[in-house]
Amino acid sequence: MNILYYTNSLCPNLKKGECHAHSRRKQPNSLISCVFCNETLLEHIIYPHNECKHYLKEIPFNSSKAKELSIFYLREGGLPQEIIDIIINTRIYQSKNVELNENGIDHIMSCVHCSFNFLEWIDKNSCSHHILPRLAQHT
Repeated sequence: MNILYYTNSLCPNLKKGECHAHSRRKQPNSLISCVFCNETLLEHIIYPHNECKHYLKEIPFNSSKAKELSIFYLREGGLPQEIIDIIINTRIYQSKNVELNENGIDHIMSCVHCSFNFLEWIDKNSCSHHILPRLAQHT
């Protein structure tokens, strides 16, 4: 899917008091290249706000090692079965970098922590030809 159209199809989840509009850039900018006019730039550009503690990936958990340890502790009488079940069924998550693809943009637009920065980034890196979500100017 085209990232430009996909981004425009979503509304950002902004903090109270912040609002957005789907519009063109008001002032012409002096960009060398717009990331939406030249989408091959999106593959190479490093989005500066790409770390979010709310964008997580599941880390594979070595349950066979946990089972070995739990059997050892059961024999020794150290851990109750309920605790062993919790250990085996626990999922481990780690934050990952937000990429400028559909999954990343879904996260960015729904995350209160990411959406404001993304709208500022859009305004600085897109030309006035595109209708995109942008921070609304209060008058």
